[in-house]
Amino acid sequence: MAYFLKKSNLNKGTYLQIYESFYDPRKKNTAHRSYKALGYVHELQEKGIEDPVAFFKDEVARLNQQLAEQRQSEKDLQISEETPEKLLGYFPLKNLNESLDVKKYIDLMQTATDFKFNVFSLPILSSDFPLK
Repeated sequence: MAYFLKKSNLNKGTYLQIYESFYDPRKKNTAHRSYKALGYVHELQEKGIEDPVAFFKDEVARLNQQLAEQRQSEKDLQISEETPEKLLGYFPLKNLNESLDVKKYIDLMQTATDFKFNVFSLPILSSDFPLK
């Protein structure tokens, strides 16, 4: 999404509007919609704006800058929402289970019981337990 200044030459004079561009998934193309109607150039000059086109081009640039900053802050939040340290406990436990061959001993102990499931597949023993 981006903003731009649209200048329409009408019978009454040049009309200024700020438009925003966005992606329309239905059309699978970009589309535009009016963000703010500014008015006719001669009316804006009567209100005290000497060069309305340059003035509102600066405003459009400011809007685009704010949009870029907002997108960047959203990306920063997406990247750093979860810290990878919370999963740090999984790997040492998994390595310990594999190096000590814990599964073999659990399976041997399970032969003496009548469990209908594999005891090692329990989340706590198989290192698949979420550490939150």
